[in-house]
Amino acid sequence: MASTTQIPIDLTTPSSSPSPAEADRVLDLSHLPPIYLLPTRLSEVTLHSLEQGLLGAGALLTYNPAEAGVVVGDVNTKRRGLLELRGRGVWSEEVIGGVDGGGEEEGLVKVVRIKWITEMLEKGEEVEMGRWVVYVGKKVAPPVVKEEGEKEEGEKEEGEKEEGDDHGEGGPAKKKVKREIGEAGDGVGDGKATASLKSPGQSILERAKLDAQEQSPHRYHRGRGTRHIRHDSEPSRRARPPLLHHTSTGEFEQIHILAQLRTVPDYVSQNLKYSCLRDTPLKPPNSHFISLLQTIRLARTLSLDAIGIRAYSTAIASIAAYPYPLLTSAELSTLPGCDGKTSSLFHEYIHSTPTFAGEEDDNRTIHVVQELEASEEFTTLRMFYGIWGVGVHTAREFYFKNGWRSLDDVVEFGWDSLSRVQQIGVKYYEEFNEHKIPRAEVERIADIIISAARKVGGEKWDGIVCGGYRRGKGQSGDVDIVLSHPEESLFEGNVGGKGGVAVEWVGRIVGELETAGWVTHTLYLGRGGGFGSQRIDHTTTTTAAHDKDTLAKAMLVWQEQEYNPPAELGEKNRNPHRRVDIILAPPSCAGTAILGWTGATTFERDLRRFVEKRWGWKFDSGGVWDRRTGERVKGLGDWRGMEGEGLVECEKRLLEELGVGWREPEMRNTG
Repeated sequence: MASTTQIPIDLTTPSSSPSPAEADRVLDLSHLPPIYLLPTRLSEVTLHSLEQGLLGAGALLTYNPAEAGVVVGDVNTKRRGLLELRGRGVWSEEVIGGVDGGGEEEGLVKVVRIKWITEMLEKGEEVEMGRWVVYVGKKVAPPVVKEEGEKEEGEKEEGEKEEGDDHGEGGPAKKKVKREIGEAGDGVGDGKATASLKSPGQSILERAKLDAQEQSPHRYHRGRGTRHIRHDSEPSRRARPPLLHHTSTGEFEQIHILAQLRTVPDYVSQNLKYSCLRDTPLKPPNSHFISLLQTIRLARTLSLDAIGIRAYSTAIASIAAYPYPLLTSAELSTLPGCDGKTSSLFHEYIHSTPTFAGEEDDNRTIHVVQELEASEEFTTLRMFYGIWGVGVHTAREFYFKNGWRSLDDVVEFGWDSLSRVQQIGVKYYEEFNEHKIPRAEVERIADIIISAARKVGGEKWDGIVCGGYRRGKGQSGDVDIVLSHPEESLFEGNVGGKGGVAVEWVGRIVGELETAGWVTHTLYLGRGGGFGSQRIDHTTTTTAAHDKDTLAKAMLVWQEQEYNPPAELGEKNRNPHRRVDIILAPPSCAGTAILGWTGATTFERDLRRFVEKRWGWKFDSGGVWDRRTGERVKGLGDWRGMEGEGLVECEKRLLEELGVGWREPEMRNTG
């Protein structure tokens, strides 16, 4: 199998993902002629990232190389450029000396090294093409192999009509063909239809030959905004093209009636872009389509596409809040944060099976997701990213720098280079990732932790489980529990001070749990740090309150001691290991800690944006801070436990005071 090239893309790379309103386009490539990306020696993930970057910069991409004015790829020589074009059915003659700019002159095509694209995306500004051009050609008609009995140009078969006659080339028959192909152009198959009309004077056989010449080891299916690659040498990885969906009159009328009966949600009619201002249930009616978008977002995460992550998160949250099954891409485009790219993906999704649009069908799919799931690069990066203690950059280092392809490779070639947390993550990879924690077990763990806190510090200690459990999930990946005590003096030094009282309390609670045999490993015990402890993004450059989220916390590996059925004498504990985080919050920020650790991620992101825009404050789980002074906004998120207030009531009061309004945790599942 040919090797593939991974092109590094900077975090600021523009994307064609549904762009947030605040992301202004810097790089504008809309003036360039149509661009075709050569897939040769490029991985699927890299190819798609480049495509997204170009679309985000306004470039016009084509999936038919015959239409392109600029062809970009991993090409370094003139001869290779010529052969790449010819292999895709584009015949050309070299233009000596080339021309300036793109392929603006009609019939010209330029083959350009891929470095031209990556340099522009990294810098965020247009770069002169000239030094990266390897070949300039004038498109010419392909050579025609004359078959026996085939007429020379200008000869006519007996009875053949002149051009313009009713049944000749220019008559109604030709118009009918054009009309049918034009109608098909709204869905799949545009590129093929266009190719067959490139030379109106050619016979059907000649056009068929030309179509055959355009077939190459990589075959393209033209969709909207997405390149789809089929590897002829790997039949098991072929993606089934979406079915052409023919909507009957009855189906059309049914869709119209359903749409008319729906009440437009307030967040749609008011164009509310903050997900913290709307209800988002755990199981929305469009959950299957959302799951496919989440796979694409994960691919953006693994390719360091920060803009794509944010944009897909916005679209996912908006769709998750929509209370009806989506019927059409036009309906989806009315949702805040869902632009043409998302609508195009839904159009492909809803038409990928013949099922009526209003009915659920888990067989529906999106081709880019099929390609990702078949990609070794994506699946391996996803596996590495699932190791506790391994972030995106480390996962990419494992794959691209070290060349590892499995957990066995990590153990065999890199065990000594791993941190202790990462070693535990590899050792218990299956238990952490495949054996989720049922709600009953989460509740047992929480009861044991709260009891331990009360044993070492008195009955006033209280706690609440956050994360996915609090948002209603049936199973959790880990357990996040926030503990607090109504007396502020117990936490002196936790926020802004020099003492370590809060950390000492965490240590005493963990010590009690270790003595009782519940904790097998203590991987972190301190303030503010620890892998996975920062669940929300605290990035800011405009406030002295930066990194104020320094709550004391402990990261533990937990194992139940009781067996079902009971263990035999001397038998090894066979219960799965669990990840548990204990967070200690003083009463002055108990509400913000609970709100921050409950999630979901996009809810928290939009909450921070809303609070900053409306009040000029910075929100994190350690408190609410005035960006102008860097001081804590007093009274916000403080737990009045001495007055009989519960922890949930404290969070509810905080949301009301922030202007968001109370929203049940089960309605914060923004995906």
